[in-house]
Amino acid sequence: MIQFMANIHDLLSKAYYTTWVPRKHNGTLGKRLDWFQNNETKSAAEIEKLRWSLLNRLLRHAEEHVPYYRQLFRKLNIRAAEVSTAEKFAQLPLLTKSDIREQLDSLVAENYDRKTIIRAATGGSTGTPVPFFHDREYERYNTALILRNQLWTGWNYGEPIVKVWGSSFDIRLQEQVKEKFTNFLKNETTLPAFEMTRESQREWLEKISRIQPTMIIGYTNLLAKLAEFNQQNRIVGDDLGVKAIVCSAETLFPWQREILQQTFGGRVFNRYGTRELSTIAHECPAGKLHISEDWLYVEIVDDQGLPAPRGKMGQVVLTGLFNLGMPFIRYAIQDVSAFALADEPCSCGRNFRTLSQIEGRIGDLIALPQGGHLSGLFFPHLFKEYDIRNFQVIQPAIDRLEIYIVKGENFGDGTTERIRRTISQYTPGMQLAFHFVSEIPLTASGKHRPTVSHVPWTGV
Repeated sequence: MIQFMANIHDLLSKAYYTTWVPRKHNGTLGKRLDWFQNNETKSAAEIEKLRWSLLNRLLRHAEEHVPYYRQLFRKLNIRAAEVSTAEKFAQLPLLTKSDIREQLDSLVAENYDRKTIIRAATGGSTGTPVPFFHDREYERYNTALILRNQLWTGWNYGEPIVKVWGSSFDIRLQEQVKEKFTNFLKNETTLPAFEMTRESQREWLEKISRIQPTMIIGYTNLLAKLAEFNQQNRIVGDDLGVKAIVCSAETLFPWQREILQQTFGGRVFNRYGTRELSTIAHECPAGKLHISEDWLYVEIVDDQGLPAPRGKMGQVVLTGLFNLGMPFIRYAIQDVSAFALADEPCSCGRNFRTLSQIEGRIGDLIALPQGGHLSGLFFPHLFKEYDIRNFQVIQPAIDRLEIYIVKGENFGDGTTERIRRTISQYTPGMQLAFHFVSEIPLTASGKHRPTVSHVPWTGV
């Protein structure tokens, strides 16, 4: 009977995706998905032309209808129509999180009714949440974009999904009657990331075993912790039928990819996104991290705000091409990444540009007293060699690191000193303080931040 009901649910969900979703919003959602999928077959030159067409539309709209940008263009003594090359576009100043907090009202388009746009905010994992608005057209295109990326993974309409996701706001939304019904139709189950504890992991794994999802989506670190817990306790077997594990919101390390594939049996896909502008890049079946170039204009810039050479790490700057209600133009999201050295043809057939690596947030980089930075990726690589259940490295000042560790049973007496010597080799001039704790608190968004630096950013 349980299997019969599950089959009925799968059929109902497939009907939802194949019949109701394409007709949603008077049929425009299906057309938007078709538009996104058709862009996958375009040449690099055609994608470039499309991106500039969307960018020019955005700039003209911002100049005419958004007080913040109208004033900016006047101050720079240029017209939006004159911004026709990447070089000219790069001369526009960066939009910062502080700008948004201070100028929120003037960033909203005058020709949009405040009652018709959707207020949201960042999760606040790097400090104070940043408020912003999305217009409804943005939301509809974003729904289509998410569907396109999910289809890249091998998931198909109606197949069950489990998500380890969400801030308390997201979960409150999921608990609303309408959202519960929609999630039922979508065959989607959300496990509240910010409520994950050692006690809840067994319950979650048992639920995953019952649901047998085709796709698991979640915060990278929490999914990896769930996989580690299962390896220790063998709650789910290797016959779940999972096709894909989509990791997002946090840096994905090779060892995490390996343990997730070993535990759940599916292929791991990296999704790089931000709450303000959704999916920045998504991994394809061939393993390349393709930028959503028909959705965003992405730049990698140096500490002067100028384009960084291919392959060189720099700050990620985003321009959303669809949110006319509150345009984000050259928005510095405080992440560090790099373009691939060369955009060779991908075997998946898509011609979107790719990112070579994602270093994480600027606040995840450790500033060194003698100049430069130590990648936050250093510490997970180091600590995985020891019996450490969890950790967090905090830099309160340029010459000090506070290292918090949750020890495992086999954390030996000499382990601390070995760790100290290794870290000191890479952080000359720093004082190291070790603290042994029972747990590392998650952020309000349900994420784990392995490294946190409070030293002001000075460039890579």
